[in-house]
Amino acid sequence: MCARERSPKQRRTDGRGPAALGVVLAKALGDLGLEPRLRQAKVILDWPETVGKEIARHTRACNIRRGVLSVAVRTSAWAAQLAFLKAELVSRLNERAQAPIVHDIHWLVGNWPKRRGPRLVRRPLATPLRVRRHSRAPNASFH
Repeated sequence: MCARERSPKQRRTDGRGPAALGVVLAKALGDLGLEPRLRQAKVILDWPETVGKEIARHTRACNIRRGVLSVAVRTSAWAAQLAFLKAELVSRLNERAQAPIVHDIHWLVGNWPKRRGPRLVRRPLATPLRVRRHSRAPNASFH
């Protein structure tokens, strides 16, 4: 038996009934106190788009603790250059997050994270392995 359609006058106004999944998840995260951590995770995930391709090629956002974003940098030269851009990057990150999440950036030089996942290209062996076959019996003695 199918449920009958309710007219606009008969629809519930008490907040019960179907709701969009995004609304339900946002409310649940807020109730559990996870919304700040979700915003921090979004800052880390959005790092490449926020800083641009060139900086993203040489850096990786690692984590946020107490408002300090830790970023791995390939070389000390890049860390020195990025130190001059720190205030602008903090401003961009918070603008994109629409909240004051980051107040400082800590550069981790040489702490470059290893690439995750399988290698896409396998290199063939330089020379194929060969099995040598001996004409002597394995237990033959040498004189």
